[in-house]
Amino acid sequence: MDGVLAITQKGNDHEFNLLQTFRSRGLGGVEVRADLQLKATQGDRDQLYSWIRKLRDAGFDVLLTLRLPSHGGVYEGSEQERVEIYKEGLTHGAHLIDIEWGSEALDLLPDGFADRLVVSQHKFDGPIHREELNELTHQVESRCNPYAIKVVPTAHRLRDALEVLSWVREGKSTNGAYRVGFSMGASGAFSRILALAFGSKFTYASLGKPVAPGQISLRELLELYKCQELKSETEIFGVLGSNALTSFSPYLHNPSFQKREINAVYLPFQVEEFSEMTEVMPDLEVKGLSVTIPFKEDVKEFADRCDERSTAAGAANTLVVESDGGGSDAFNTDYDGVILPLKQRLGSIEGKSIGIIGNGGACRGAAKALQEAKANPYLYYRNIEKGAKVSSDLGVPGALLDEMGKQYHDAWINATPVGTKPGDESPLKEVVFTSVQESEHSVPIAFDMIYQPAWTPMLKLAQAYDAPTIQGREMLIAQGTVQFELFTGQSVSIDEFSANYEFGEELRESQDAD
Repeated sequence: MDGVLAITQKGNDHEFNLLQTFRSRGLGGVEVRADLQLKATQGDRDQLYSWIRKLRDAGFDVLLTLRLPSHGGVYEGSEQERVEIYKEGLTHGAHLIDIEWGSEALDLLPDGFADRLVVSQHKFDGPIHREELNELTHQVESRCNPYAIKVVPTAHRLRDALEVLSWVREGKSTNGAYRVGFSMGASGAFSRILALAFGSKFTYASLGKPVAPGQISLRELLELYKCQELKSETEIFGVLGSNALTSFSPYLHNPSFQKREINAVYLPFQVEEFSEMTEVMPDLEVKGLSVTIPFKEDVKEFADRCDERSTAAGAANTLVVESDGGGSDAFNTDYDGVILPLKQRLGSIEGKSIGIIGNGGACRGAAKALQEAKANPYLYYRNIEKGAKVSSDLGVPGALLDEMGKQYHDAWINATPVGTKPGDESPLKEVVFTSVQESEHSVPIAFDMIYQPAWTPMLKLAQAYDAPTIQGREMLIAQGTVQFELFTGQSVSIDEFSANYEFGEELRESQDAD
């Protein structure tokens, strides 16, 4: 048993049909979460054993898990009863059983089951560092020498998850038990994808609702990341941001890597501090990053070299790491993301007046792009001290948000995250539309850099006034095509990335349906 294991929770026809669908796409086996299934069927053991037989007869390898609450499960029966269920499950066709390290069930399990045993250790409140991992490995192998040792702590930083992957990789050179390891939480999501490439015997994917923090769906692991095909020499790219797990960028880049047979993967790196990424970049040998809120200014300062647009804007959204110690280069592809959609609506944008809401890295990039295109940007901001400084640095006029509507602009750009959360109001005020109703000016264009949700409060407001709109997906796709070429040296079309984006939407919708 190896590769990607799908986690089943109910043992019904819907789950079985999904498993059959993924059989040809690289599914390596099935974990039967007996604690969840027994809870759903009021403790019906016969139904559990029937499910195991059905999977066995269909040719699936089965890992049987009856998880304790202390390790994220819901089983509350006696340990003797749990051992009996495990033993009976093996007679009905389970290949392996999972028992937590330190549990009474492990002591009650008769001798002779080591080659069918996965000994697991979970930690929901933090990481397990290398010294602890080494000691745990020694203790487990000395105690029972199981088929595999599974370690799944919670990462607080990317470095925590990398430590577990390094422990897994080290196991390939030993004669001990197989190792299974990755980390929970947003900071550990990338490790679930890379686990097999580092030598983990298997990794896990949800078949429906995730059962652990940061868990990735089966379809994403098999179709989007193709993690079962990743190797130690696979080049690593990714998106870096405070909300990277919601980014659509992996849906754009990974299918195009695969289409061109480029041995690379594009991962989500969600961090709270920029230093989390720089800590792991050398060990992961990261080749390139798309950088989003709030790290666009940090990456510009970090890079060894910057293109003219990054220097002018004081912010970058792309980092390319040269091979063989050649340093790193920062780029700002926001120019393409901002200018192309506006040109499609306005034709030439030379001399056009564009209002920009914000004062961060995205705002800086947009303003410099507009200046380069000979348009006239005008900033609007909430904080007078921060906003006025950015306005002065860029050499463009600016004003507080309350000044909206006093001056006409051909288009408005939202360069803030306002609109991403439920309950957010539009950062663009209604007055910008009502003030032109009795004038000779046309209704201004509303351009929101946010792409999730597709219809933000700002764009909905614009729709109410029949104003032209530009969704954030257009910017993401346009600037992403330039990033792809910077990463790979190969071009990709807007149409191809648009199709990839639609694939991402369909994939996410299918997960919601499951």
